[in-house]
Amino acid sequence: LTLTEDIRPIRPDHNWADTGTWGLKMEKNLFGWDFSLSYVHGRYTLPVAKRITIIPPPADGTEPILQAELTYPRRQVVGLDWAGAIGDYGLWGEAAFFFPEAVTTTIDATALGFPAQEETALEDTVYGKYLVGMDYGTDRVYLNLQYVYGFPQEMDHRNLGHYLVGGVEWTIKEDKLKFPFNFVWEIRDLDGKQPKTAHFIAPELRVYPDSNTELALILRLIDGDTGTELGKLKTWDEVEFKVKYSF
Repeated sequence: LTLTEDIRPIRPDHNWADTGTWGLKMEKNLFGWDFSLSYVHGRYTLPVAKRITIIPPPADGTEPILQAELTYPRRQVVGLDWAGAIGDYGLWGEAAFFFPEAVTTTIDATALGFPAQEETALEDTVYGKYLVGMDYGTDRVYLNLQYVYGFPQEMDHRNLGHYLVGGVEWTIKEDKLKFPFNFVWEIRDLDGKQPKTAHFIAPELRVYPDSNTELALILRLIDGDTGTELGKLKTWDEVEFKVKYSF
């Protein structure tokens, strides 16, 4: 069945109480380490479906219309973060605890003879996201590595994934050649019999023939299992060649 989409965002009223975002943050340096505690009250930046209505095709024989009403749920967030160094290694961590507004999606296909249904799009269960990271650098090599639980677009405690995010850059020939390599590895359903995985890798070659010119060749490869966030993008592999000249 082919459907024509009709997306209608339900935006909050343009007043401070409905659209305003406010927060507080306290910072402190202890023994050379930075710590902070924060609170934010506002809305999610991505919408969820509030109502989905399937409208029968008109008499002219065009496709049925799938009409989706989207809403931006409220949320409260309590955050913690810290950063410091041990020797030549930089270390940091962040944690955020989300208190979301529940959203129920109504699926209305009564015009086609089916009963209306309701599904929970966003539960009001408190959930947390966090990350820990480190970096290390020498004159020729820079390494960055982070473990992330929950990407920004993941909005419900049932949909959080584990990610290993990192990059390494090797520089030679008096900074004339650079070889960056960035990657993301995603894993889900750790409690299941068969965890789902996906990956993104981006090797690069950057050449600097003079101080004003940069030539870059970038390869981006994505693959993954069905049910992963990166797996949705696995047909988006690409090669990029870039020339940058500054004057």
